[in-house]
Amino acid sequence: MNKIKNGALLIILSILFSSCGKNVVKPSVPIKKVAVVQFSVSDYGGMVEAQGLGSESGAVLMQSQLNQLLIETEKSMAKLWSVKNSDGFASNSKYLSISIENPHHNVYVPYKGNGAMPIFMSHSDLKQGMVPPQVAMDICDALGVDAIVFVFSEWALKTGGFIPTTKALTKNVFSMWDKNGNLIAWQRANKMGQRTLGVGRLVFVNRDTIGQWSDAYLEALDMILANPEIQSIQ
Repeated sequence: MNKIKNGALLIILSILFSSCGKNVVKPSVPIKKVAVVQFSVSDYGGMVEAQGLGSESGAVLMQSQLNQLLIETEKSMAKLWSVKNSDGFASNSKYLSISIENPHHNVYVPYKGNGAMPIFMSHSDLKQGMVPPQVAMDICDALGVDAIVFVFSEWALKTGGFIPTTKALTKNVFSMWDKNGNLIAWQRANKMGQRTLGVGRLVFVNRDTIGQWSDAYLEALDMILANPEIQSIQ
């Protein structure tokens, strides 16, 4: 029985962390210094913003989480690599010039320096963390790093079947590119919040509960960074 359970767990983990057919290769250079260059969050179907009962705007609540989540992401990554802090390049003109102007992707991003953190990819590629290799090369060159990371997190609600209680749900994608334009890591992890927010679509989204999505994202990030494929990148 334990062997069956262990086998099922391995299958689940392989699906959870699968590169989903992405052409992931080994780094072409040693990876020492990295930077998170794009961090975006979407509200799937407007669930967080429109379906809460709280008195505060779901959009404002989501936005309030992002700067700290980026900081926590950089701190977690710093356990594996030397991380160039986003505060240090937020106003880098060369970095900003590579981005897409006014992308209208309907996502939330942290605010750094004098404005919003930029987006470097088309709407169709955003959820996959995919960019043309030349874009990755240009960003690495602009920042003087060995590799860059794109983070995408989709926030939604998940309602159980037999007992229709509803919890926060995040679907998270982490892609990493080296300075020669190679995709060297692509990981996805879905994670639910621990706390019941309501029943069915009747949920409470307020300052007390918005942290359920943030916590779920950070737990997913820990799972991704603990993956041997990620830890082997040096």
